[in-house]
Amino acid sequence: MSRSTHDIHGKPYNRTIMIILLLIATFAGVLNQTSLGTAIPTLMKSFDISLSTAQQATT
Repeated sequence: MSRSTHDIHGKPYNRTIMIILLLIATFAGVLNQTSLGTAIPTLMKSFDISLSTAQQATT
């Protein structure tokens, strides 16, 4: 299997780099959601808001 392939314009790109970038972006998204999930109780207390409002604010 070739690590380098071509796009629709004939330009080569590296499949490994694309997969690494996708994994980094996925990790960043999961980390963001995890940190916001653990911050919800603090947000509720600080701003005196309900759970549904805090959840809506973090989406």
